[in-house]
Amino acid sequence: MESMWQKGERIAERFTVVDVVPAGPTSYLVSAESDDGSPVFIRAVRMGGLSDWNAVQSAEERSKIYGQLRHSSLPAFVGYFTEELEGDAAFYLVYERTSSPTVEEAVAVNGPFSQGETRTMIADICEGLHLLHTCEPEILHGHISPSAIVKNDGSFGLLHLPMTKRIEELMPASRPSLIDEAYVPLEQKKGKQAPVSDLYSLGMTAIFSLTGKHPHLLPTKHFKPQFHSTTRSTAIDTAIDRMVEPNAADRVSSTRRVLDLIGNTESSRPGGLTGQTHEVAPTNVGTDVEIKSRESGDSIFVRNPSANKTESILVGFLLDQWVSKPWLIIIIAAALTAGPVALPLIIFLFYPKSRALINRAYARFRDVKVSVDENGISVSDQLTAISKEDIQDIDCRERATGSGIQFRPSRN
Repeated sequence: MESMWQKGERIAERFTVVDVVPAGPTSYLVSAESDDGSPVFIRAVRMGGLSDWNAVQSAEERSKIYGQLRHSSLPAFVGYFTEELEGDAAFYLVYERTSSPTVEEAVAVNGPFSQGETRTMIADICEGLHLLHTCEPEILHGHISPSAIVKNDGSFGLLHLPMTKRIEELMPASRPSLIDEAYVPLEQKKGKQAPVSDLYSLGMTAIFSLTGKHPHLLPTKHFKPQFHSTTRSTAIDTAIDRMVEPNAADRVSSTRRVLDLIGNTESSRPGGLTGQTHEVAPTNVGTDVEIKSRESGDSIFVRNPSANKTESILVGFLLDQWVSKPWLIIIIAAALTAGPVALPLIIFLFYPKSRALINRAYARFRDVKVSVDENGISVSDQLTAISKEDIQDIDCRERATGSGIQFRPSRN
């Protein structure tokens, strides 16, 4: 495919073309230099080849969002503009171009990364992805791989800013190689890309960084690459295993959960409760919990909307009584059933995991109380999926029950 832009040519009287790589029938990735000598990438789209001009409008809206994002793991946004060409027109998205080596290049030169380097890479990229995934509308990267992440001095960043999905659909790229395919999850191949799709690609990239091998070259078990010892694994290994689950529903749910799993406390809790007074988050049991912060800023309440349902009120009353007066419940049950139910209740009372089970019941039917101290906060297992960066101190209703999942508060 002959490019409309040649080396040495000027774009918009501001950028000089260094190299051009076709990215589709009407799309190009242009390496260029601005007049001040700054290296940039230009995503150039020939608008005459598009069948849907609304795609250009969506690309402009996406570019405006990029102009508001600032993070060390994202390429610095330079600008966007359109230009009249001879018999055509073009849309340009411009962002910084780094000379730092990609992960693929770094591994080729220096060998596989240490676990510490891989942890830093996961943490840095997750921070950038968090900004993209929480935009309105959300931005999915869709092309994360060892050649799409660069290694700077002690830090990592994404090499490119993605175009809109609509633009990419209208400009299908050439058939991906076997290596490219190894970093794309099944749901993305079926056109059902989601934030967890980016986490899968990042997890596969982490496997490459640790082993020096592309995932499809490693032995597999249950469709997952085997990259660490089956008898001993670290927090990084566990996090990566969760990221590369073939089934999207089984995969780690968000960038913040990944940061929790790798123990990246400071990055995973920026800002505490500042500016956040209300949020809704899903629980693992299918209900939503409403998070409301107190005016003092010292704690927040975790309120479960399902607690107002008739069955929840009844079960909640029984839970309260069991926690405060278990023997009374056992005596009443024995009297009503002439004895048979009393024995199972006594066994349950002394069962080692009974408190954890009560914890789960509270999360399903009642407002939940969570205690916090300097080292972490304890909350019912069923609230695992909250993983909100603004949870720092929580006032909860989980009295006299055992500890559950551990979250780490922010340390500002």
